[in-house]
Amino acid sequence: VLSDVRSHLAGRRFDMVHVARSYLLPVTGAFGEAPVNTLSTDLDEDDVETYRRIGALHGLRGNDDAKAWAEAEALAFERQTAHWLPRADLVFIATEKERDTTLARYGVRPIVAANAVATPVSLPSRRAQPGALLFVGGFGYLPNLDAALWILDEILPRLREQSGRPVSLTLVGRNAPRELAERAAVLSASVLENAEDLA
Repeated sequence: VLSDVRSHLAGRRFDMVHVARSYLLPVTGAFGEAPVNTLSTDLDEDDVETYRRIGALHGLRGNDDAKAWAEAEALAFERQTAHWLPRADLVFIATEKERDTTLARYGVRPIVAANAVATPVSLPSRRAQPGALLFVGGFGYLPNLDAALWILDEILPRLREQSGRPVSLTLVGRNAPRELAERAAVLSASVLENAEDLA
């Protein structure tokens, strides 16, 4: 892929190049001698810490192979980012804590640009259903799946017991594994994989 990128970029000049995630940083090596006035990158998050935490979640679920793989990914991200990140002129990350970690780990101080979602000015007028909970997240991402299972196992039963009234839960997201659907069914919760409109 990098060879193809080099061929495509040969003889071209760029005022700015933006790299969207840390795992794409090696693509900047494909620019070779092509002049780039400003190189920016959006780390989005601290991938090293994220993969370490994902590894810990796998460990808690008894999946030692997945834990070891996530820990290896964390080390690979750390080495790769240490090599490529200092070449960037502008670096962005989502939180102040991650900014400080990045500075300590790589000697680069990112600009904090928090993740945000544009919310509509107004939503369609609908009467709220008392006791209705909604969880949204792609379940192919272990932290989202872990959170949904935690809500099912720990939170929903407590809410129902302590409120003394019906509490419903709808889990919305793609790649819901059988384990999630089965646990949701036992607790009379709903799993919806394809929602056209979350509003």
